[in-house]
Amino acid sequence: MAALVPVLQPLTLGSSTQGNVAEAEPGQTRLGLTQYVVEVAEGAKQLILTLENLNLGNLKLHVRYGSPVEMTDGRVRADWSSGPSGEPLSIALMGAQLKAGRYYITVENLEPYAQDFKLTATLTS
Repeated sequence: MAALVPVLQPLTLGSSTQGNVAEAEPGQTRLGLTQYVVEVAEGAKQLILTLENLNLGNLKLHVRYGSPVEMTDGRVRADWSSGPSGEPLSIALMGAQLKAGRYYITVENLEPYAQDFKLTATLTS
């Protein structure tokens, strides 16, 4: 089975974007087809990614440095992942974790129905 090529969308720092993760078909990934991209410049101190679920189900936030988040053999390949929760989720990268370059962010749907979300990226220098 060929891997789905993600749609890359820039994520504006300091602004929220709304998105949707479709329900998963049997045997398919629950990762969103859209992956959000954030460029971090040299000297940045902290990157905070916050995911707010606009429904009642569970979502999970995944971040990968340098290349898109993937699902291989049913496992998500990401550098950082949040725990599942119906509450706002966040991942904060700082210190040695935060490098200059491109970060790919995607949302995983843990429910058998489509879900809406709001994603925000904040960077401090």
